[in-house]
Amino acid sequence: MEEQDFEKLANRILNVINNSKHTYRTVRGIAKEASLDQSKVFKVIQTSKKIIKSRKRNQNMESLFTTKKKIESMSAAKQLRSIISGSI
Repeated sequence: MEEQDFEKLANRILNVINNSKHTYRTVRGIAKEASLDQSKVFKVIQTSKKIIKSRKRNQNMESLFTTKKKIESMSAAKQLRSIISGSI
């Protein structure tokens, strides 16, 4: 994949996460909303410095991801709860 295509894909994934009503998203959820293959989403997530993997998993034991921007937009109280609960 060319670097320019990879950047477009990464921006698309970041937009899906940042514009979501959910703080944390699964690869499956991101792929579904962005109409992308899960393997492409996973590849971008692995290499992006802007995407954060949560220490917690969902009820299906899937990894959860968010972005620095999404965390920064949370209220201070919600950020504190996430830190205390071990989510980030």
